[in-house]
Amino acid sequence: MKIKLERTLTSCPDKLRCTICSQIFDIKRIRALLYGDRSLLQGDVCPQCLRLNADAIKLKIRERAEVLLSQPVSSISRLPYPQNTGLELLELSKEDIKFPGIFDWLTKKIEIFAKESNELEAARLGLTNCRCGKRSNLRIRFEEDELN
Repeated sequence: MKIKLERTLTSCPDKLRCTICSQIFDIKRIRALLYGDRSLLQGDVCPQCLRLNADAIKLKIRERAEVLLSQPVSSISRLPYPQNTGLELLELSKEDIKFPGIFDWLTKKIEIFAKESNELEAARLGLTNCRCGKRSNLRIRFEEDELN
């Protein structure tokens, strides 16, 4: 399994549930997402679980899987089929973990800074709400400068 870093989108809720420990946590500017070896997204990882070592994470995933597997199938459960989720987590707990390195964190922070800067510049130029399919005002300005 691998933990990947992603920029938090504006459509993302303020609070998420950790896939590893099942605790609800506040989302920051960078989301840590847990993927299995088959590149299937399993869910978000909270900051506390990110600080754990690989063995502790595997243990927590195994414990959560056992809890889900022991739940009876009922119509009042939050998860439609907790046993299926439990089996997926149990299988996931057997995989090796690859954590994001310091370079991954730095790259993601720079990427977020660049995107936010571009969004602010687009807002300043009034280019944010144009979905007409035409060329942007900024591109037209650059092309006019090239012609002159």
